[in-house]
Formats: sequence, structure tokens, C-alpha cells
Amino acid sequence: MNNDTNPLPEEKPVIHLSQASPKRRNASPAAFQTVLCLLICCGFYAANLAFPDVTEALFEKFCALAHSAENTLPNPIRIVEEWL
Repeated sequence: MNNDTNPLPEEKPVIHLSQASPKRRNASPAAFQTVLCLLICCGFYAANLAFPDVTEALFEKFCALAHSAENTLPNPIRIVEEWL
């Protein structure tokens, strides 16, 4: 036997599906964002039918917030850090 060979890894015991405990996953943030975007789109569509001028101004403000590099809501931890 050659001394330069690596030993084989130990085999893990096989767990059958009937013995495994199910793991619950938390709700996906992407799914929540998708639902939120769909609700916003439906709201803009419905508002555009009733109030087109107001909806256009609101949509422009919403687009400006979406394209802004600044945070819409300030981070409270950063505010405390600046005070100290």
C-alpha cells in the first residue's frame, strides 16, 4: 500500500424518509415583494381609472423615490452613531 494515498471519508448513516423530520421554511422575502408590487400595480391601475391626474403625479413621486439613492426611511442606528 502506498503511504501517499488519502483515506476514504467515513460513510454517513442513511436516513430513510419515514425517519426524517420535516423542516419548515420561512416565507420568502421575494414572494412578499412580488405580492406587494402586484398590489401597488393594481392600486395604480384602479386609481388611474378614477383619478388620472392625481395618479400620474403620485406615480412620478413613486418613481422618484424608487430611483433615489437616498434611504426613504433613515437608519436609527446610524443616527445614534452620529450623535456619539
